[in-house]
Amino acid sequence: MFGFGLLNAVFLLGLAAAAVPVIIHLIHKRHSRSVDFPSLMFLRLIDLRMASRQRLRELIVLALRIAAIALFAFALAKPILRTRSASAGRRTSTTAVIVVDNSYSMGYKESGVTGLERAKEKAQRVLDTLAPGDTAAIIPVAGYAPADAQLSRDLAGLARRVKLLKETPSAGSLEGALDLATKALADSTELNRELYIISDYQLLLWGPVLEGQALQNLDADTVVVDVSARRPANMTLTSVQISHSPGKAGVLEIEATVHNYSESAMKARIALVLEGKTRSEKPVTAPAGGNASVSFAHSAGEGRLQGHIFLQTDGLAADNKRFFASRAGDAIHVLVVNGDPSDIWDLDETYYLTTALAPRRGSGAPDEGSQGPVSTSPVRPRVVSERGLRSEKLGDYAAVILANVRNLDEALVSDIGEYVRQGGGLVIFSGDQVKPETYNSELRRSPQSPLLPCKLIGSREYAQVGDSQITLARMDWEHAIFSGLKGIRDHGFDTTRFTKIMICEEDSEDKSVSVLARFSNGFPALIERKAGAGSVLFFASTCDRDWTNMPVRPVYLPLVHQIVRCIASRQQHLASFLVGEPVRYTFPPTEKKVEVAVTDPAGRAFEAKVEPAGGAITATFINTLTPGIYNAAIRTSAGKQGEYFAVNVDVSEGDLSRVPASQAREMLGPSVVQLGPADDIASAIWRMRTGVKLWDYFFYLALLALLVEGWLANRFVPHTAEVQGRLTGQTTPARKTEKVSVN
Repeated sequence: MFGFGLLNAVFLLGLAAAAVPVIIHLIHKRHSRSVDFPSLMFLRLIDLRMASRQRLRELIVLALRIAAIALFAFALAKPILRTRSASAGRRTSTTAVIVVDNSYSMGYKESGVTGLERAKEKAQRVLDTLAPGDTAAIIPVAGYAPADAQLSRDLAGLARRVKLLKETPSAGSLEGALDLATKALADSTELNRELYIISDYQLLLWGPVLEGQALQNLDADTVVVDVSARRPANMTLTSVQISHSPGKAGVLEIEATVHNYSESAMKARIALVLEGKTRSEKPVTAPAGGNASVSFAHSAGEGRLQGHIFLQTDGLAADNKRFFASRAGDAIHVLVVNGDPSDIWDLDETYYLTTALAPRRGSGAPDEGSQGPVSTSPVRPRVVSERGLRSEKLGDYAAVILANVRNLDEALVSDIGEYVRQGGGLVIFSGDQVKPETYNSELRRSPQSPLLPCKLIGSREYAQVGDSQITLARMDWEHAIFSGLKGIRDHGFDTTRFTKIMICEEDSEDKSVSVLARFSNGFPALIERKAGAGSVLFFASTCDRDWTNMPVRPVYLPLVHQIVRCIASRQQHLASFLVGEPVRYTFPPTEKKVEVAVTDPAGRAFEAKVEPAGGAITATFINTLTPGIYNAAIRTSAGKQGEYFAVNVDVSEGDLSRVPASQAREMLGPSVVQLGPADDIASAIWRMRTGVKLWDYFFYLALLALLVEGWLANRFVPHTAEVQGRLTGQTTPARKTEKVSVN
C-alpha cells in the first residue's frame, strides 16, 4: 500500500556532486616517503595512534560532506511517501465512491447545523478534488438502491445528488451500503480507487461493520470522516400504551414513555395530539440513561382513536413523535364458553365473570347467546355453550374465554389454535370439568406450537382455615395485567382464599411461557404463553365460587377486566410498524375477492400485493416509508371495511452513542485514514493521491549535516603548524622554518 517516489527525479543528477569532496580529499592526501636517518631519535616522537585517530576523523568529516550534498539533491528531487503504487510526478485517474450516512441520527442539530449538512459539505469537497474524466458514485446509507453503485463521470450531476440528500426516518444499513461500494470499486478500471465514508460514528450503525472488519481488506484507499456532534444529548419517545382506566367508565389512559440517552438528567414537555389538535401537555424529567412516563386521561366513546404523542423539540426531531391508531374506544367483544351452565344464577359457571365484565340491570344468569343490558363497560361478553362454540366465527371476537370446558375435539382445537396464532386471545379457567389428560393431549398436541402454557397434573384440595390456607401472591407487577392494578396491590389480594387449585408443571426452559402470578404455596396460578401473534392465559382455579372466594372479593372485577383488556390487544390496539417494515393482511384460502388499498400520511394511494402464501391469501403493503397513520380499505366478498395502522421510526436510532475512538483505531486498522470534524479533507486527499512530501525533511537533514561537518572540521582536523608542533615537541605554533632538501 505504501511506496517511495520522486516528483522531480532529474535533480538526482546532483548526486554526482557528492564525488567532489572525495576528489578533493584524494588530491590533498599526503603520500609518505622513505627517508634514511642516522638515528631513530626522531621516530620516537611520532605518535602512531594519533595518526590513526586523525584519519578516522577526516573520514567522518568527508562522509558528512558527501551526505549534505546527497540530501540537498534528494530535497530538490522532491521525494514523497505514496499510499498507492501509481507513478509519482503525474496525476492518475481516480474513482471515488462516497458513502454518506443519511439515517435519522444525522439529523441531530448542534449550533444550528445538522450532521447531514456537515456530511454533505465534506462530500462536496471530495467531488471538488476530482478532475474531468474521473469517475465517482454517491451511496446513501439509508434508502440506497443497486443503481447507486453505477460509476458516473458527470461530477456536476453527482454534486446535485449530494445537495438533494435528506435524512430518512429509517436506521439504514452501513453493511449494505458498503457492499454496493465494494461492487462499484470492483467495476472500476482506474489506478486510484478511493472509498469515503462520512458518518457520525454511531455505535448502532458501525458495530456490525467493525466486528466484521470489512474495511481492512478493501483494495482501495479508505477514508472515514467523522461529522458527529461533540456532546449529543437526546431524549426519545419509546412507546405509547392505551388502556381503559380502572374504575372510570369511558375514560382511556394514554401512557407515553421516554428514554434519556444523555449523560445528565433532561427535562421536556410532552403533548397529546388528537385529530391535529393538542389536547393536553405535561412536563417530564428523565434521569441520565433512564426512562420516565407520563399519562393522559381521555374521555372517548366507541370508535377508533388516532393521534400522536409529541416531545417538544430537542436536538433530534425525528424521534420526538410517536403515532398510534387504537381501537381502545371500541367495544371489546368477548366470546365466553360456559362449561357448566345452571338455572340457578349464582351456581352458573360464568355468572360472576360476565357480571364483572359487563354489569347488568337486574339479576340472574344470562341466556345462551345473550349479551345482556350493559351500563358503561366497554366489554361486550357473549355467552355460548360448548355446542354453540362450534357455530361461532372466532375472528369476530377480541378474546375467547373457556370457563371450565370439558369437551375439546381436534377440529375445535385446530380452529382455536389458528385464531390465537393470527392474533386472538384465549383465556382458560379451570374447574371440575377440566380433565388434565384431555387438555394435555389436545392443547399440547403440537410440540412446535402448543397452546396450553403448562402440563396439567391434577386438582388438589386445601383446608379453608389455619396456616394451610392458599392465597394469591407473588404477582408480576411489571406485566400489563398487574401494572394497572398497582394502586390496589395492598388491598384485597391477601384476602383471597382457594380451597382447590389445578397443579401445573411449568417448563422453565420454554421462553414463550411466563408465570404471572403464583399461589402462596408456590404453584403457578396465572401462566401466559405467546403463540404466534396471540397469547393464551391459563388460570389454575375457577371463575366462579366453586374453588375460591375471589369472585366476591373487590379485586375480582379489576383483575378480570385487566386480563381481558390485555389478552384482547389484537382488537384494541392496531399494529404499529417500523419504517420500511412490510404490512401483511391474511385471509382464508377460500376467499375469492381480496383488494387492499392503502393511503399513506401524505394522501398517496397504493395497492397491496395480493397472492397465495402458506395455505392462505396474503395482501402485502411495502411502502411504509413515512411515519404516521395509514388507512387501509379492505374489500372482500363479505364487503368493505376500514383499518388503520401506525408507522414509527426505530427508537434505537435515537441512541447517539459513538464508537470509542480507541476501538475504531484498533478495528479499522492502520491503513484506514480517520478524519475528525475539524480536519481538512482536501489536504488529506492530496496527501493520499500524491503522497506525503518528504523534501522539507531532506533539506533540514542536509543543513544539519553541514552544521555538524563544520563543527567537526574546526574541532578535530588540525592545521599544518599544529601538526609540525606535535612532531617537534613544541606546545606553541611553530615559527617559519627554512625548506630543507633531502637527497
